[in-house]
Amino acid sequence: MKVLREIRVNLDSKQIERLKLFGVKDITHNGLYNICFTDNEEVFKMIEPYLTEWDAWIIKYASFTDEEILSAQYCIKQGMNTCGYPKPDKDFGYINLTYNTEHYCNNCGCGAVQKDSFRISKIPKVKICELGWVYDELFVHRDIFEQLLKPLGIKCRDVKKFKDDSIIDSVVQIDIPETNEQLEIPDDYLFSNEYETSICPICGQIKYDPKIYGFFPLHKKPIAHIYKGFEYFGSGHSAHKKIYISSQLRDILLKNKLMNLHWLSPCK
Repeated sequence: MKVLREIRVNLDSKQIERLKLFGVKDITHNGLYNICFTDNEEVFKMIEPYLTEWDAWIIKYASFTDEEILSAQYCIKQGMNTCGYPKPDKDFGYINLTYNTEHYCNNCGCGAVQKDSFRISKIPKVKICELGWVYDELFVHRDIFEQLLKPLGIKCRDVKKFKDDSIIDSVVQIDIPETNEQLEIPDDYLFSNEYETSICPICGQIKYDPKIYGFFPLHKKPIAHIYKGFEYFGSGHSAHKKIYISSQLRDILLKNKLMNLHWLSPCK
């Protein structure tokens, strides 16, 4: 595992040369800003004053080796293809249509419980995906579900077509159970001085920083090949629960090219 800092900042030619003098290489431009990386703590301490002066956006996270991911008993999903947004998307109308909002908090986004099918307007081209704004649900082509997921005891829910509410035959939502076991997040969880939590002033719900700073803690009793954790993660009005994936399911998804290896972070 490496600790990486992704640096995003607008640079001129002199600023780029200054960073290169400190050993920062591979500075690219994505059309909006320059991007570079460093995993060297000494180098970062030397360039940090300049980055502060230049109003750089610094993202700190852990980068895992293939072996670390493939040897883990469980991983959590950190990335996925995103295919459109849940409908209706105007004013987040899907929330009241799809969820029971009795305990939902508009301020932090916690507490919604699904009561009805998700509506989508287009059939995803990719075989498995998530929807924008919804980071703790997965959608998969029905043939893939029947062949690969159902034999593991995984269940599904219908997905409806937006406008006429007809059931879509070709796509299903993976029915992901949730554990009631709370995590024991250690005080020394990598970079603990930067590990942020927030408490909603309206409902009092605790929400954790969604970034991964190290090997993520695993429950003592995992409940299924795919399941959700108890805690909420996110920022602002966004809240989601982490999705845990077993080694057996992970290997199936990778073998069938349904998931990128580095969309997964290992648990320990």
